[in-house]
Amino acid sequence: MRLLLSTFLACWVATIPACDQQAGSPPPATSENQTVPADPAPIDPRTVGSIVGTVRLDGRPQRRLITPPDAYCAAQNPKGLVMDAFVLGAGQTLADVYIQVKSGLGNRRFPTPTKPVVLDQIKCVYVPHVVALMTAQPLVARNGDDTMHNVHGLPVRSPEFNKGQGVKGMENTFRFDVPETGIPVQCDVHPWMSAWVHVSSHPFFAVTGIDGQYSIRGLPPGDYEIAAWHERFPKAPRVAKVTVVTGQAATVDFTFEVTRK
Repeated sequence: MRLLLSTFLACWVATIPACDQQAGSPPPATSENQTVPADPAPIDPRTVGSIVGTVRLDGRPQRRLITPPDAYCAAQNPKGLVMDAFVLGAGQTLADVYIQVKSGLGNRRFPTPTKPVVLDQIKCVYVPHVVALMTAQPLVARNGDDTMHNVHGLPVRSPEFNKGQGVKGMENTFRFDVPETGIPVQCDVHPWMSAWVHVSSHPFFAVTGIDGQYSIRGLPPGDYEIAAWHERFPKAPRVAKVTVVTGQAATVDFTFEVTRK
């Protein structure tokens, strides 16, 4: 009898932890091999710095001038259209280069802007030629011409889209749920029309103008990797490492080289 009672008590005591856990007690402590993602503190604007620089092209590309075969587009461009991906300023500065922070932000998350980025079609050309936005931010494609266009996007990581815009003023809105660099957009009605869309998970990016300059501000102090992307070098972006210090602007310049034949 004592043996049976002792056995019963031992089994009853052994089951207490399991019963307590089922009743809603805290789970067992994590082992040393398990990690919990860090939750970075918000960026303190009093501590931020910036990255600035200029992008240039080494070499002289050949330019090709075309007369659009479409009567409306030809009338809008009486001097023809320059078919060249290189838009240069004084001193060989290079426009339409996408500059983005590639690493160094950790697992920070940033709010999505509600203001849309607009990609217009004016005089049978996409304006601007390069746009950049954040994930889930609206991209509004607009027909600013009095002729038919269509907006055909070919992302790799998001669904393809193709919308006709038959009359002036028509708009379509697109959103991208995942980051992607170098999404081509074209008009199938006018095959010379092209644009590029870049999608980032954070707001630390820029697109160079005709002066080749860029500025990425509001970065917390730390070490970063940044990349410069141009459509003529899609598989060979320029990459650099840089340290951002509170209250200072770190300068990083980039140069793309035209292959000499």
